[in-house]
Amino acid sequence: MRRNIGSASYIAAWTLTSEFGDREFPFVYLHDGTLSYSLTAYLHFQFSLGLAKNTSSLNDLFRTVAEIKVFYDAVKKKGEDKNEDRKKFQHQYKRWLENPQYLIIDYFEAKLYGTINDDGCPFGIFWKPTRFQNIKRQITQFARYEKFCQDHLNTESMNSNDVVVLATNKFAEFVHKSKYSLLGHLVDTSSIKGRGSSSYLNSKPSHGNEQIPKGETTVKYFPPLKVQSLIDETSDVNQVGMYLLCAFAGLRESEAVQVLCSDIVFTGEGPFPDVMLGHPSNSSTWCNQTKKLINRKVVLKSFCDPDFFQEKLSTTDLDFLRNPRPRFDVAGSYHAGWKTVQLIHPHDKYGYLLNWSNVNARIKFTKILGDLMKQRRANHPYLFCGPNGTPLKLPTYEKRLERKSVEITGESYGTHSLRHFCGFYLNNNLGWKIQEASIFMRHRGIKSTEMYFHTAPEKIRSELSESVERNIWEELNFKEWQ
Repeated sequence: MRRNIGSASYIAAWTLTSEFGDREFPFVYLHDGTLSYSLTAYLHFQFSLGLAKNTSSLNDLFRTVAEIKVFYDAVKKKGEDKNEDRKKFQHQYKRWLENPQYLIIDYFEAKLYGTINDDGCPFGIFWKPTRFQNIKRQITQFARYEKFCQDHLNTESMNSNDVVVLATNKFAEFVHKSKYSLLGHLVDTSSIKGRGSSSYLNSKPSHGNEQIPKGETTVKYFPPLKVQSLIDETSDVNQVGMYLLCAFAGLRESEAVQVLCSDIVFTGEGPFPDVMLGHPSNSSTWCNQTKKLINRKVVLKSFCDPDFFQEKLSTTDLDFLRNPRPRFDVAGSYHAGWKTVQLIHPHDKYGYLLNWSNVNARIKFTKILGDLMKQRRANHPYLFCGPNGTPLKLPTYEKRLERKSVEITGESYGTHSLRHFCGFYLNNNLGWKIQEASIFMRHRGIKSTEMYFHTAPEKIRSELSESVERNIWEELNFKEWQ
């Protein structure tokens, strides 16, 4: 007796066997017709314990393992095809070979947000965004399978070609070492060490707002009372500038790292410089020579020099610096990504200018601006630089923040924790309404802001109590930066 149940990604052949008598055993065949060794081993283990009934939960696991293989094969194939974007897929495939755990992370991110954008699906798999509750069910089943693979399946001794189990074992090691939360990452896809990469191949989301899972509180904001120490005890002005923009102007790190020197303008409407913000390719920056707006691509092209050379720069660095370009659509270490933003109330002359949540933070940024501008740059117009004068790379920024946060707080915080602090600060210190915070943080909908609008327990107790309870967060003013 044999019953075939499955989907486009797998077929589960439920078959009677001599070992399990009248209990049908499932053999799971993947989309390429191969039998999943790891699933077979896991199911045999479960059946031996009298478990693994034919339920929707078990089929969630089948689909998860099978779709991870679909995702892997799709990227590999796109990297081998002669298509315009094959370098992006080659970069992601190479990344998986070097760090297999990211295949698991990137898959769940792709499932949550979908793979379809305005130009279709770059992978050719056409996944629509999945409800977070469904993703949670998949993760629950996958966690059991992951534990089995870690305890019982050694891919090296097996000499197995089972890509999924190799990635799963590496993912289990990664979780153990870094205390990484997959659910927390899906709530905040920007805070993961090493960053997921499925989003950069899908930079034009089909949904208008970011999809916000309900009921999740695993995202960490940087400890409010430690933010000043983080900034004051950091010596590199590039890190300090990035921290200030993310924590007090609410920039994503991918946005801050793409700020150009020409985005710093003096409007004459106040004592401080302003920072322009716009799409890294389609918007304008300021030209001091013509005193007019100029397309960012034009500025970048003015630095093109095929003969540029600087000792000790890698081939990757030289390739980018000889032809500087917007970083949201490049593969490799210079990629920065770009999420859809809502830019309300633009300036009549300069376009959209950043708002600051704290004037003292703005003073601090102004004080370091001279050092930022005077840096020796390796043939590029980006404001923030790495140690060798090249544009600051996100992995460099991320690792430095992670190390410093451990030193300051005893815990590792991701880069997006500073943007979460910004939402916390608007709520608890300034007492803003969420509608005001949504405009400040450039969200396209209130639901996106809800993820950042953390409320301190002290504030909740104060609002519920008849007497006014002291809210320690209201005392954050950063006056020392004046």
